[in-house]
Amino acid sequence: MRMPRKTRLTGERMTYLTTEQVKDLATNLHEGQFREDGKPYITHPIAVAELVLKHPTAKHFSKQELIYMEQAALLHDVIEDCGVSSGFLKEAGVDPIVADLVATYLTRDKDTQAYVDYITNINRKTAILVKISDLTHNLIGAKGNRKDKYELALEILEAKIYNTFYYQ
Repeated sequence: MRMPRKTRLTGERMTYLTTEQVKDLATNLHEGQFREDGKPYITHPIAVAELVLKHPTAKHFSKQELIYMEQAALLHDVIEDCGVSSGFLKEAGVDPIVADLVATYLTRDKDTQAYVDYITNINRKTAILVKISDLTHNLIGAKGNRKDKYELALEILEAKIYNTFYYQ
């Protein structure tokens, strides 16, 4: 079952993948990939999606934004790790808002963009919360420079999200 939504320009009803279908798509795309601890890679995007919904700021988002963020969390690594594009995701039935969120804000070109620049340029609140959840999960078991990098990034993004909702 796909989620119906009207397009902004035409009002035409379009249908997109449900969150469960997006989870299936992410599972298929990450098939054969494993985390450093040996677990199937898909356990990471699933955990990130769960963290998004549990974050204290989640209460400030609309129901639709929460759906977008949950789906983006499930897909957040597929462009970098699976070699697919935003266009592929859209053709597969992913809502264009979700596909663009993943491609524009949750994917870094490692050849041209320094990590700190990538983190500081995430400025959409939905993307910030997904990235916070990603970093939070990545910090489990992280050590050394990787841990330091994730902690700094998390500090930057936490300040952004809390500033957005509590200090405007």
